[in-house]
This record gives sequence, structure tokens and C-alpha cells, in this order.
Amino acid sequence: MQTGLDTDSIGATAGAWAGAFLGLSGLPDALVDPLEARCRSAVFGFADLAISSLAERTLAIVEAHPA
Repeated sequence: MQTGLDTDSIGATAGAWAGAFLGLSGLPDALVDPLEARCRSAVFGFADLAISSLAERTLAIVEAHPA
């Protein structure tokens, strides 16, 4: 989503919530397939990563710092 202002952030947040709530199997293929299981970013060091590796890193942080 690249339409300006905060639309990309809003779309990313909505997608993150939908994925967390529904799980991968609950998301439509039309939304999932174009990603090719990759996350592309302009952030240095995070240009092209597997989404699964980001999920594993997030889980490791949560497990290392329980609430």
C-alpha cells in the first residue's frame, strides 16, 4: 500500500491483527500469495526476509521476556 500519509501503516496494522486473529489458514489466498512468504523493507538489514523468520524472532523475544 503506497497511497500516502499513514495509509501504509494502517494497512499493515489491520493485516497484522487479521493474521493474528485468523491465522494464516484464515486469510484469503489473494492477500497471502502475492507476498511469496517474504517481507520487503527499506529498513537497513531487513530488506528481504522470510516472514517465518520474523515470527520466530518475535516468539523468541516473547519467550525470553514473559509478562
